[in-house]
Amino acid sequence: MTKIEKRAIIVEIGKCLDRCVGCPYRREEVHPACQSCQVYKMMRSLAERLEPAQIPTAPIISERDGKEFIQRKWTEEEENFLREYAHLGTMKLAELLGRPYCSVKGKIAYMRRKGVLLGGRKRNDRQRQV
Repeated sequence: MTKIEKRAIIVEIGKCLDRCVGCPYRREEVHPACQSCQVYKMMRSLAERLEPAQIPTAPIISERDGKEFIQRKWTEEEENFLREYAHLGTMKLAELLGRPYCSVKGKIAYMRRKGVLLGGRKRNDRQRQV
């Protein structure tokens, strides 16, 4: 289904909702009388044509390191950014990407295991003098 087709379905659902404005049964919940309504049946059939991914959901907000972050998938641009600027260090990358430190650290480790990201910041391996 193309984006244009999906948009057309959403517009049709909106038109159906406009027809429900004067309905005495219209509330936040579906009234039992709606089950027999032709407008309701039309909206349900249109909604079933949409893919589950098109039904909007609230973003997942989590708190890490005392800050709130919206959980989201890594984009290709962000992965390319990590490849190019891995030398900056995890803390700086997390700040620049607006992601939690632990998420960036995990993504870098994952990319290294997969062989997508090589090298990175070198640690100073000097032994402590006693």
